[in-house]
Amino acid sequence: MLASDLNLTSGEIRPLKTSTLTSAASLPITAYRAVNELTSGEIWRTWTIDIDIAKVPLSVDVEGRYCWSGDGEPRYTTYTNYATVASDLALGVPTPTTAVSVSHSGGTGTAATRFYRYTFVTALGEESSPSPVSAEATGRVDGTWAIGSTTAMQAFPANTGSGTATYSAPSTTFTNSASALHWLRAGDQVVINSVTLDVVTVPTTSSFTVTGNYSAYTTWARKAYWNTTSMYRRLYRTTGSTGTYQLVADNITTTTYSDTLTDAQIEGDDLISDGWVPPPAGLRGLGFVPSGAAFGFVNNLLCFSEPYQAHAWPIAYQLGADYPIVQTKAYGTVVVAATHANPYMADGVEPATATLQKVSAVWPCLAKRSMVSVGDGVMYATSFGLAYVGQAGPSIFTKDFYTEVEWKLLDPSSIVCALSENRVFARYKPSGEVPAILLFKLLEQGAPLTTSSVQCDGLYADPNDGEAYFLKSDGVYKFDAEAGVRLTFNWTSKDFELQTPINWGAAKIGVKNIISTADLAAITAKIVADTATNATTLTAYNNSSNGIARGGVNGSMVNSKGVDMGPVMLDVSAPQSEYVTFNLYYDGALALSRTITETTTFRLPAGTISDNFYVELIGNTNVQYVKMAETASGLKSI
Repeated sequence: MLASDLNLTSGEIRPLKTSTLTSAASLPITAYRAVNELTSGEIWRTWTIDIDIAKVPLSVDVEGRYCWSGDGEPRYTTYTNYATVASDLALGVPTPTTAVSVSHSGGTGTAATRFYRYTFVTALGEESSPSPVSAEATGRVDGTWAIGSTTAMQAFPANTGSGTATYSAPSTTFTNSASALHWLRAGDQVVINSVTLDVVTVPTTSSFTVTGNYSAYTTWARKAYWNTTSMYRRLYRTTGSTGTYQLVADNITTTTYSDTLTDAQIEGDDLISDGWVPPPAGLRGLGFVPSGAAFGFVNNLLCFSEPYQAHAWPIAYQLGADYPIVQTKAYGTVVVAATHANPYMADGVEPATATLQKVSAVWPCLAKRSMVSVGDGVMYATSFGLAYVGQAGPSIFTKDFYTEVEWKLLDPSSIVCALSENRVFARYKPSGEVPAILLFKLLEQGAPLTTSSVQCDGLYADPNDGEAYFLKSDGVYKFDAEAGVRLTFNWTSKDFELQTPINWGAAKIGVKNIISTADLAAITAKIVADTATNATTLTAYNNSSNGIARGGVNGSMVNSKGVDMGPVMLDVSAPQSEYVTFNLYYDGALALSRTITETTTFRLPAGTISDNFYVELIGNTNVQYVKMAETASGLKSI
């Protein structure tokens, strides 16, 4: 059975509606709609590259934050700044690299030995891993402990720098003046002379290299700044005989501090951020599990963040696979890593104790964007079909629809998938052909495969409401929009083989007309808009260009204009009335074609006997049923 541009719902054939432009954009590959739960506001944003974006799990009364990977180093932003690219921030808080000095004076109380550490904290409450431990200091518990009098607490991480630039093919080395720290990592992005560049190597804490000759420029800036606005410090010290570090003071904005508090007077919160380093600069596949932990991968390492601390990615939470990872997705608390060979699974409930389990099937992931979470598992494109890895065990989900040879003809490396309304959308584009979409329905045993003729470059399933969107060259389009022009569906039944040849004498088709007032208004509006677009296109085309008038053919010299070389015009013909065309085939040959606009009973050709037939329906309205019998009276009993 073949079915295109339709929904098979409740036993009916329902044509899909056209996609409608929701957010204009140029050549989008990734899209995401941020929603403000408090105000119901929304902001669309698109990228021209493949990224993985997710909302940070926070309380609904906290402003939404969104983080993503694949666009340079991992980044994040708030809802307020979501549409402002220049406000994007680097995800994570760098670790202070300098131990603070400690000296003591005064006091008459008990002698004590202390060690001190400090952290950086952003205005959003994100805390870094602590500084190195100070040298041992001894004094009286009620005395004054001078923090940083000799070696101060470190300045906040730099986002810009200047110095010297030296070119030695193929790269330029930048060195900050006065050996100032640059706080960069290989893989971070910097902007030099308005050009965005990847940091290739970091020879020292004050020098870095980029590819190309930029020796004429001596200043640089991070593409995405560390979040240092209103940053402050927290100071910790060992207490009593426990040896644990506890909070002495919060919200320190200076580089020195005078500690005069006894153990009973300090705030006393334990230092818990040891190991909370930023995510790797090359992290991809970022997402979240319900336990609040973020996950992603770099090379063959599956990485986790501290639960509910999207900025903190302990190195101890990295798990190594045997092969390079292509993409990661989660179902429930389980993260699946698709690789160049076997997939792997890890439970992300508690990243500190997670282990990586190798799935026995060798199913290389051929397309990163094909991997999608489907509730009880994940799917992704392999050379054998769409592979499923999940609670039901590994399997090839598409084995009942495609042989391995047929599947390869679709070019699995071109597949992009998304999940919406329990349907897996799979966009594919064989070499030299236009793209198309497969729709696989989940949770329904034996549900047929349907297709869509819509051409797009990407897919987006909105996590806020589950709706599906197509990404085209000019923006984001909503799939099967509520009101508008309907697509022409094509439905072909399976081949029927009868035990005894018969002559079908009559047929009845149940049609349900469905164009609503809203649909008519949408169609009319589209005609008006497309007419205006055509007028603008023609005006621009007919204007002179390089002194040559682009008028009609009859106004030009012979051989001065090619055929079909004018601008592409939009179809503004009046909307076609609702109809269904019924085609009956005997032994592969068309025996009858009949077009109807309402529920109709009609005769079929007499004198043709066959034991093989199939039916094709083409139309733009709902079809409730198709009945066939040897006689018209026989239809009554069906």
